Amino acid sequence: ENTIEKADQTLEQQLERQLEAGLLLRSSRHVTLTDIGKTYFNRCQQLLDDLDELEHSVHADVEELTGQLRISAPTTFSELYLAPAVSEFRRLHDQVNIELILADTFVDLNQYPYDLAIRIGELNDSQLIARRLATSSVVFCASPDYLKNKSAPKNLSDFDQHKLIFDINVRSGNEWRPLVNGKRQSYQPKAVLRVNSALLARNLAIAGCGIAYCPEFVVREAIANDRLVEIPRIADREEFGIYAVYSTRKYMSHRLRTFIDFLVAWFDKENRRGQNLV
Repeated sequence: ENTIEKADQTLEQQLERQLEAGLLLRSSRHVTLTDIGKTYFNRCQQLLDDLDELEHSVHADVEELTGQLRISAPTTFSELYLAPAVSEFRRLHDQVNIELILADTFVDLNQYPYDLAIRIGELNDSQLIARRLATSSVVFCASPDYLKNKSAPKNLSDFDQHKLIFDINVRSGNEWRPLVNGKRQSYQPKAVLRVNSALLARNLAIAGCGIAYCPEFVVREAIANDRLVEIPRIADREEFGIYAVYSTRKYMSHRLRTFIDFLVAWFDKENRRGQNLV
């Protein structure tokens, strides 16, 4: 054991002489890293991780695309836009099984065994790696029949005179928080209908039940077909991102890397075809 310790010390000293820098602080009881030693160690660790990832990537290039992907995604976006993308991916790679769990709550990818999550809006976890798929916004809208005999609201306070449909999945709790003239505003709607689905809020608005505040990708087709009318001038048009997020690139499976690249290409193609979500 003493021989091994002496050999280790000799290697450390040789490295320090080669670098012309002290890497370790030694005492009779402890050995700790100097600041330069910490920097050197962290950089070496990163290089080793990069080498592991490169080797894994090379092996993956010759692997057959098989196995399972577990994905967490918001409900309405998945039903309207993710489903056809997943269907096409499965057509191309039928040996990959996909478990798609739909929920309008954020899951911690470091705690739950998902390979990937689809996130809409601001990303708060800096440890996640994100690939942008698309952008959208949120709009106030109502049916032409509802607005026929009512004055359309021109500001937030006018909502007090209207029937409102509130989607409780919004991250701001019980409030709408639109941007008005560049400033964030708060309005707590006295809703006649409270639902936990943007798609249901849209359908209730189409039925003439009141005014809804919905993601534009949910109501875009209904507005284009005149089943809904966007109520302008109340809030600024504020864009938000739609992302594919995952916890780390390290040891990423070939199937996950391929699926993420496929999603990015799929939504890019849809955008160029005029099917963008904005």
